[in-house]
Amino acid sequence: MIFLDLAAFTSILVGMSCLILFAIFVFKNEHQVYACIFSFWLSAIMFHATTLGRYILTYEIILGPACLICFLFSTRYMATKYNLNHPLDKDSCLFLSGAGLWLGLQGGLLALILSSIVGLAFAASFLIDKKSKNPSSDAIKTMKQHTIPTGQSFAIGIALAALWKYSLF
Repeated sequence: MIFLDLAAFTSILVGMSCLILFAIFVFKNEHQVYACIFSFWLSAIMFHATTLGRYILTYEIILGPACLICFLFSTRYMATKYNLNHPLDKDSCLFLSGAGLWLGLQGGLLALILSSIVGLAFAASFLIDKKSKNPSSDAIKTMKQHTIPTGQSFAIGIALAALWKYSLF
């Protein structure tokens, strides 16, 4: 039993380190992101196998990533189809669907909502900062030239949802 608890704790550490690494690699546009995504998914599987489904039911483990993958890739497809400038890349979609594997469908959707709130806070602070430095500039036009860093927003949203899901608050 102690071995299973140690393995579960190790998988949590690996998952949290993957969150940090994902935020760094997406920010620097590195190609090692897929290794981080694979480690994130594998650590979630190891966590659920060692905790024997104490936190999330089996159907939630399957339903969470499946629903998030469908939702995120359909959103990405629609944005590409209508030529919208969107920062949602394939890596971010796969990583956020890994949150569905860690947290189930409810926690994955919460992570998506919290990620959106973090991204909105970043955009608002960016607009306020640009407007205070140059009041005559068009802040919206400036914002269209920059993209919101979705990887960092997703990592923060997943971490907050994990804190809520596993009752660490």
